[in-house]
Amino acid sequence: LQGQVRVPGVEFVERSELTQSEQELRLGLLGFAARTDLLRAGRWLRADFAVRGNLFNNPGGTWELQLELIDLARAEILQRTNAFLSG
Repeated sequence: LQGQVRVPGVEFVERSELTQSEQELRLGLLGFAARTDLLRAGRWLRADFAVRGNLFNNPGGTWELQLELIDLARAEILQRTNAFLSG
């Protein structure tokens, strides 16, 4: 299929690469993976960017969501923001 179908802006990925990336991403979701693992998984998926986040329960019942937009090719955080949520 990869050699037969051509869609501008779309690149096909082998199933084995997706399986390996899925395993890495699952580790990341469990909190066991470092940022370097995120970069590696992004490269396997041939992604240009990734969004990484953390959710914290702060004293007083508020929540804080920290988000980072990461350029995977340069391993650079392009944007970082925090959102504070009540109850």
